[in-house]
Amino acid sequence: MTTTTKNNNSISIPVQDKSKRPEITLIYGNPGSGKTTGAWKHCQMLGYNPICIDVNNTNHTPMPNLDIDFSKNHVYLLRELQRYIELLSKSEYDTIVIEDTGRLFDNKLTPVKVNEKNKFAKWEVRATALALIVDCLIKSKMNIIFIGQSDMIIKDHPNKDDNETYSRPVVEINSIVNWAYYTYKPDEITYKWTCTKYREKPGVLYK
Repeated sequence: MTTTTKNNNSISIPVQDKSKRPEITLIYGNPGSGKTTGAWKHCQMLGYNPICIDVNNTNHTPMPNLDIDFSKNHVYLLRELQRYIELLSKSEYDTIVIEDTGRLFDNKLTPVKVNEKNKFAKWEVRATALALIVDCLIKSKMNIIFIGQSDMIIKDHPNKDDNETYSRPVVEINSIVNWAYYTYKPDEITYKWTCTKYREKPGVLYK
């Protein structure tokens, strides 16, 4: 907190400690390219204590999974995720890993049936769920690792199709992450990664 003086009157203005900002990361790549393993190694390298929201039951690392029933409807899941994120912020865990981010927001947190009279209903529900979950994650002050397929990254290279558009979750998540890593396999036995987005300096996924 800092104190400034204007016209001989002292006012106290709170200033955020930027050194305590949580790490927000996106790991993306093709299926089987080592995304979840990369997230686990990343947490080990930095000394984090993570827990995984495993949408597709594909986390085979020692990282624990949050026990949540993804077969329930979108309203139940939204409330449960909000409740658990708040609880986790007060626990020994300091990092939330969201496995298959795209499927969580594009499928699990949207209604199965949409009223034909309102063609935008599904989009509106998804956008609202995304905003609520992202706000909840940010307020938790925990480190966040989003894991998704290759379509989770926004392309900005010259060969990008000008007509290409991106879903709301992709745009929102790309806007808040500090680092993005692309995982890939140049051959059948080798796993590699490259940092494709960073703030100030490139990051290291794992060594």
